[in-house]
Amino acid sequence: MESDIASQIKTTIHAMIYNMRKYLLHVLIISFVFLYPLILHAENGRGIDIVIKDSKGNQVGLYEESHALVIGIDNYTNGWSRLSNAVNDADAVAEELEKQGFEVTLRKDLTGTALRDELRQFFVVKGKNSEARLLLWFSGHGHTLDGEGFLIPSDAPIHTSGQFKVTSLHMRDFGGFVRLAESKHVLSIFDSCFAGTIFNTRSGVPSPAITRATVLPVRQFLTSGDANQQVSDDGSFRELFLRAIRGEEWADANKDGYLTGSELGSFLSDRVTNLTNAAQIPRQGKLLDVKYDRGDFVFALNEPQLQLPILPVETGGLDFGDIEAEREKARKIAEIKELWSKWQNNLNTAYDKALKYDKDTYLSSSKKAQAWKRIVDTFRQDNPYSTEDQLIRSKAVERMEYWRNYREPT
Repeated sequence: MESDIASQIKTTIHAMIYNMRKYLLHVLIISFVFLYPLILHAENGRGIDIVIKDSKGNQVGLYEESHALVIGIDNYTNGWSRLSNAVNDADAVAEELEKQGFEVTLRKDLTGTALRDELRQFFVVKGKNSEARLLLWFSGHGHTLDGEGFLIPSDAPIHTSGQFKVTSLHMRDFGGFVRLAESKHVLSIFDSCFAGTIFNTRSGVPSPAITRATVLPVRQFLTSGDANQQVSDDGSFRELFLRAIRGEEWADANKDGYLTGSELGSFLSDRVTNLTNAAQIPRQGKLLDVKYDRGDFVFALNEPQLQLPILPVETGGLDFGDIEAEREKARKIAEIKELWSKWQNNLNTAYDKALKYDKDTYLSSSKKAQAWKRIVDTFRQDNPYSTEDQLIRSKAVERMEYWRNYREPT
């Protein structure tokens, strides 16, 4: 009898231990399911995942890392007027970029030598990851001399000095720095004025959506003013920039939750131009290099949604519903592709006609600009199955701006 009782007790204890182990295993599995996305998100906090608008709607990791170099110069010591808010602007920008996941390097009152060293270090070392984005913010003096742009470090003499070009940073040299970076997206923002020189300066229409072309390499720039304009030192450009990347302003033109460099440039150009009655006109553009002029820098305005792993569910019976749904989806995609193909043909036809008008010696420059504007206004959507439409829009904007600024010979 005692042996039977002992045996029952032993069996009960083993069952309890087994059930406890099973319970703890379930707890661990459930904890992993719910906590793993949070851990993953924390580890990849500097990355951005976007849904590229293509035929499959694939989710692509746009950036693995985000780095920023923020520079502010107030203390000019060799003839240039001292500024009041350049350093304050740099502090505010650095703080916000850190909140948005950037690894930030903040530098103040740099000399010419220090400025070159910091830029080279930033673009070479931080830019070694091809899947990173790099952002440069510079607030300080800029100057245009003989059509060439210069950034002014703290110890640079005035532009009439023979040492001006020696100490200041020529924008053509800056173009060499951004080419050193292997990162696909580089955005440089200058709260100063000077001529674009190395950039394709424009005030074009931003791409209406995140597309496959967005992920291509790009070297973009924004300035708070055009050549030979007096740029305000009141912090307004910085404030508008911060509002835009926080999502507090209507800068996201197509409301997709992402702010591109092109959308940011158009927003800043419109707001600052209107606020200053065109006394200060921000400019934007891309590097004049076929390898670096097609992509677009991206800010994510919305918090990424955590995707929990799907738990298996047992089902009974035979069900072809998923296959039928896939068949119907494929049919609809084929119809959509056909419609986009016709849309693209219409755009190509319109482009050929506008090109014909462009070469017509009997038409005025205003009519030619109007022809190109109609293409830009009519075909604003982005073709998800081609990048040809983006090239055409870019050409249309370029010719529209050319004829708008054209002066008829007297």
